[in-house]
Amino acid sequence: METKKVLWGIVIFLLSLVVIYKICNIFITPVDPLDPLDVIYEYDDQEISVRKLFEASYEDLHYSAYWSVTGSYSERTESYHSSYRASGSSPYEILNKSINIKYDHYYKDEDNVLGILYGECIEPYYEFTCYGDIDEQGTISTYSYYVGIINGYKKTAYGYSGHEYSERFEVDKILMPNLDNLTDVSIYFDGSVDEQGHFVVTFVGNKLPCIAPAFGGDGSYSPFDEAEYTFDAQTRKLVKVTLKDIYSSGGYHEESSCLELTINDLAYGDYEIPDVPNMVCDNSILSGALTGEGTFKPSSVIRNDASEKSSLSSTISNIWQNAVSSIPKEACTVDEISESLSYNAIEYGMNIVKKTII
Repeated sequence: METKKVLWGIVIFLLSLVVIYKICNIFITPVDPLDPLDVIYEYDDQEISVRKLFEASYEDLHYSAYWSVTGSYSERTESYHSSYRASGSSPYEILNKSINIKYDHYYKDEDNVLGILYGECIEPYYEFTCYGDIDEQGTISTYSYYVGIINGYKKTAYGYSGHEYSERFEVDKILMPNLDNLTDVSIYFDGSVDEQGHFVVTFVGNKLPCIAPAFGGDGSYSPFDEAEYTFDAQTRKLVKVTLKDIYSSGGYHEESSCLELTINDLAYGDYEIPDVPNMVCDNSILSGALTGEGTFKPSSVIRNDASEKSSLSSTISNIWQNAVSSIPKEACTVDEISESLSYNAIEYGMNIVKKTII
């Protein structure tokens, strides 16, 4: 009898444990791990986190009257004869492209903000490794890209000299990423300081959405899969950003790109915001000539194959050559060459007739 009582006591005890366990599963929700942005670390008796670093950096960059950035963008493309490559094999063709970058940012208030991106591009050169040929006869092109708000209205302008390039982006949106858009993005930061005294935060994800608005389009993806943000450990200021991407197409074709940005100056006070140029076309030299705001270097030779042997063609060529040579400056405006043409035409008993196109 006593044995049965003991057994029933054990059964009742075990049933009670099962009931308690079920109740806990129903009413107690497991706590999710802390968001990587908000994991707290201690450094120099102060608390730091990824979010705190970016919030402090945002305050500095967004409200400073002026700051500048220098950096570079580079692309390297390697082509192979076969998708199967033995260890140490070399590509038969390499294409390199690089752009030196400068960026100026001005802030007066929320209705007057302007960013200006300047680029100096070195034309791609090819290296044919199987023949030992290298073509480094690259030419240099330049461009400028204006994006901002002036008196409450969005203003943009783009102009190039040489060859047109499409590497246009808004630097401020790279330096101040959208931390609310980190879907499928891994965050790497352990609170440690490197040998240079820096905190390094790394974002890794497919077409990083947190910086996507910087690259135009619909703002849903960027051309980079990795972003490395470097902060000074003492001041907590952002000092450098590096973006990377590597793409391979079946082993035959490999592309890598890298964008490096270093913050140089950051200042408060009154800074005059430059004017956004009036661009009637993307070619800055042609646009400046058409608007009268820029100069160009006219050629001393004018040629018309259809009538080059006629006396009129010879007269026109002489007028043009004399007009160009009589301009004291190497470059001139449309008005200056027009005045010189009118003056020299009179010497040949001719008049320059100006027509206005409406």
